[in-house]
Amino acid sequence: MRDYLRLLAFLRPYRRRTALLVICVVLASSLASVGITFISPLLRIMFEEDPARVTEVQSPPSPGGAAGQPSGVAAAAPRSGIPLPESVERVRATASQWLHQRLYHGTKMEMLTRLCSWMLLLYFLKNLFDFAEAALLADLEHRAIRDIRARLYLAIQALPLGFFSKERTGYLMSRVVVDVDMMRGAIVGGATRIVSQTIMVLLAVTIVLLVSWPLALSTLLIVPPNVLLVAAISRKLRKGSHRAQEEMGQLAAVLQETISGVRIVKAFGAEAAEARRFDGRNQRYFRAFVKLKVVEALSSPVSEVLGVATAVVIVGFGGQLVLQQRLRPDLLFMFLGVMLWVIAPIKNLIKVNSTLQQSLAAARRVFEVLDTPKESEGGETRTDVCDLREALRFERVGFAYRAGEPVLRDIDLTVRRGEAVALVGASGAGKSTLVDLIPRFYTPTLGRITIDGVDVQDIPLSNLRRMIGMVTQEVILFHDSVEANITYGSPDASAERIEQAARAANAHEFIAAMPHGYQSVVGERGTQLSGGQRQRVAIARAILKDPPILIFDEATSSLDSESERAVQEAMERLMRGRTTLVIAHRLSTVTRCDRIVVLDRGRIVETGTHEELLRRGGAYRRLHDLQFATEPADAAHPRPDPELAR
Repeated sequence: MRDYLRLLAFLRPYRRRTALLVICVVLASSLASVGITFISPLLRIMFEEDPARVTEVQSPPSPGGAAGQPSGVAAAAPRSGIPLPESVERVRATASQWLHQRLYHGTKMEMLTRLCSWMLLLYFLKNLFDFAEAALLADLEHRAIRDIRARLYLAIQALPLGFFSKERTGYLMSRVVVDVDMMRGAIVGGATRIVSQTIMVLLAVTIVLLVSWPLALSTLLIVPPNVLLVAAISRKLRKGSHRAQEEMGQLAAVLQETISGVRIVKAFGAEAAEARRFDGRNQRYFRAFVKLKVVEALSSPVSEVLGVATAVVIVGFGGQLVLQQRLRPDLLFMFLGVMLWVIAPIKNLIKVNSTLQQSLAAARRVFEVLDTPKESEGGETRTDVCDLREALRFERVGFAYRAGEPVLRDIDLTVRRGEAVALVGASGAGKSTLVDLIPRFYTPTLGRITIDGVDVQDIPLSNLRRMIGMVTQEVILFHDSVEANITYGSPDASAERIEQAARAANAHEFIAAMPHGYQSVVGERGTQLSGGQRQRVAIARAILKDPPILIFDEATSSLDSESERAVQEAMERLMRGRTTLVIAHRLSTVTRCDRIVVLDRGRIVETGTHEELLRRGGAYRRLHDLQFATEPADAAHPRPDPELAR
């Protein structure tokens, strides 16, 4: 119930539309229920000599005033409907008399014409309200779904980086696309269908009780078993449909894997094995689908048999009442019509419950994401910190992804303004984790990180991240133009600044050679570009942002020598005058840094320049010797660039 109330809260901005929808639902349902009572006056006009001569006490409430005036023919028959309180009976009698006077006068043709006109007006109004209900329902549902999806997307954007390292991308995409769409039936549609179908069922039950309570009671005793049987078939249909969809999903997954990995399949001669795997899944889907269709085929005849059984009970027992003059024939036919008509609303209520349960299950999954603690914006005490003037410091910093498993221990490090510091070490030493703490992708477990003496936790997150530019090994480019990717985060940059950034990143030449220049689309994740080109676009993006702090995380590790040289030149231009942290496995890319910090198992074990660390013969020398054991001496000891000397 709490989840459902949370869903309904999304309708608060649309109170007026919701109120109008409720009015339309009530009116449409009431008119649909009352319309069935036209059966009685229609039969009376067509088959009785004097339709106006009807005993008032035997008349059910009817818009046509189906009965209600004294009649010598039926005066002796006792009332078979449930007794009403005297005050209610007076109102009913007055309304019945008023309708009777306006319907039953003139010739039979005039009465029939009048009744048809009333029926036409009633069903016109009913369908008018149906249309208004459908239009308002679609509008409200899509507004609510739009708002939920937008809120969920913003919530995902605000989640800490640690959440994404634990959850699969498909999980989050499923929440935004599939689960939110499944909630559609619960937000508005489920409630309106419950209201409308309940109104129709209650009015139908009221009508049949007013017509003849013994006949209504005997019929209502048959309805529950029928409904339970239909519900059991519906459950089997739901389970069978779910199973068939699951098998189809597995079949599609096998197909996707085989097609995307076709090179490997062919290279290892695994076509026959993959064909067997596909055939196995195909057979499972076939069996699940056939079972579903068998149950589906059973649904229609069972529903028809149950409907006929109900009709037989009504005709058999009701016929006895007619023969005993305890019920008028026209009321029996109206009773039969109402009971057959009410089966649909009852079945719809069962379906609504199933839809609601599925929707609420989806809502719980969505709320799990919405309720996940968000990334803290940080204190607002130091909104003035927008630049690095003195130094970036790590003060006895410790960090652990999981309690009791520290990744960083007692990190004390000062990076002065304009200094280039390289972080090296074996895989798993904690290099990337260390730099991820600066933009607060993660929060230190121990100690603190400061910028000019101010804890980064006290700097608003938006201010902090504007000060930092990152270029990583895995460059993320969006399926958009080159220009859009360079200006990502700097949307107001002029064309001149964009070109300057591209030239500084050694990217202008290849961009200009593309079919549409800066407007060329790079493809999903930049697939239209080579690795070196993607890196240079990322560097141009960082240059355009012009941040005081730069972080290079393995920016050249996956490039060939030519691409590495072009990217390295672009990096050197970008690093000038900026505080830079460089992570690299290739030690040839860090020899020109002011300092090299060596990490081992989460601790700083050595600090110094390239030459100093080599002379010490410690951890850095061991890394160096392992890496350059088979390389020429010139590659192992490149000459320092005089332009980078400080």
